[in-house]
Amino acid sequence: MKTKFLFFVSLRYFKNKRRNRHFASSILSILGVTAGVMTLIVVLAVMNGFQSGFISSILNISSYHIQISGENSGYKDRDIISKIEQLKSVSAVVPFNENQAIVKGVFTEPEGCIIRGVPADIMDRDESFKKSLKIESGVFSVIIPDTAVIGAELAQRLGVSVGDKIEILSISGNAAAGLKPIKRYFIISGLFKSGYYEFDLSWIFVSLSTAGNFFWGGKDYPVTYGLKLVNRFRDEQIISRIKKLIKGRGLSVVSWREYNRSFFDALLMEKIMMMLLLGLIFIVVGFNIYHSLRRMVYEKIEDIAIIKALGASPSALRCIFIVEGFLIGLFGAIAGTCLGLLVSININEIFSIAEAFINGVSGIIQAVSLPFAKGSRYSDFTVFSPMYFYLTKVPVTVRLPEVIVTVFSAVFASSAAAYFASRRISTIKPVEVLRYQ
Repeated sequence: MKTKFLFFVSLRYFKNKRRNRHFASSILSILGVTAGVMTLIVVLAVMNGFQSGFISSILNISSYHIQISGENSGYKDRDIISKIEQLKSVSAVVPFNENQAIVKGVFTEPEGCIIRGVPADIMDRDESFKKSLKIESGVFSVIIPDTAVIGAELAQRLGVSVGDKIEILSISGNAAAGLKPIKRYFIISGLFKSGYYEFDLSWIFVSLSTAGNFFWGGKDYPVTYGLKLVNRFRDEQIISRIKKLIKGRGLSVVSWREYNRSFFDALLMEKIMMMLLLGLIFIVVGFNIYHSLRRMVYEKIEDIAIIKALGASPSALRCIFIVEGFLIGLFGAIAGTCLGLLVSININEIFSIAEAFINGVSGIIQAVSLPFAKGSRYSDFTVFSPMYFYLTKVPVTVRLPEVIVTVFSAVFASSAAAYFASRRISTIKPVEVLRYQ
């Protein structure tokens, strides 16, 4: 039977539902698909926004895209580093070292911290580092010995600000030569915020030479080289080229994938589980479509018998109902995608409207109850208050491949439900049906 005729019959069934009770079930099915697609797109967009912020902070501030380290990774390897800097795929090469210490400020309670020694001109060397680190107060300047830039959250814990002194205590030496405590005072030149709470609470930046003098007594202190790439997903190709350059030097090369594997795997597992849980919406909608079309098969059994008697094969008749399920999924997916993108792009504005509405209602309640409140006052409501959340707005990142997968899953679930609902058609015998009608 011609495909054109099958599509004609499918559309005829779909349109005729507007004149009977089946239309309500189709509308509910489309709304279910719409709700599922919209929810999945919004949740994934917000999750991607948060994860992208975490990954960006880690790679741009902490781990870099590639790290080169080893026993001989001090300034003796400048010739190799200069060759690496000339690679087109490398955007920045930053030497650094770090150690753990204890810091004390105005408050008597000390805090654990990480002291990272960086070049004094790191802001000029590494553009992504400069963009990721927001200076809250003062300037990022470590060129003067014994000056430090610390996280804003750590400064709050210590009760210090720009221009104040902090005391840093650590241990120098090794097990063979003996360990000894060391202590030094640093002057705060700036406070930073990275958007990553762990860094803002425990990190302190000093100059590379200051860190070397403090922890290693100014001797041949170790230096790790952090590399930023133009495209971090080409790390394996760059590592293979770097290994040829450092062959026989006793150096090791680590990619960002290996350095943060446990954290990135946790983020990936979180996203997969969220997609599976939200994907249960499509299963529920699929069952709804399945029962709706299965009931329709029984109620349209006379029409099916007549079309089958005219020469239509069972597979051709199944296509009629599969097309209907496909249309339900397609319309729901299109509507859900439009709503999902609209909500994702304007999610902060939606929260602002919700805040304004709730504060307006609270203001009315306050005005009505003011004579009985005796000085009590409602505080303004904020969805993401800095008192409880470490953010002021919701980050959103919409990725086209995930949107396409979501739409495909919705259409596939609807079409699969329609296919299983139409399998009853193959058992219908036109002679028996028409004999008793």
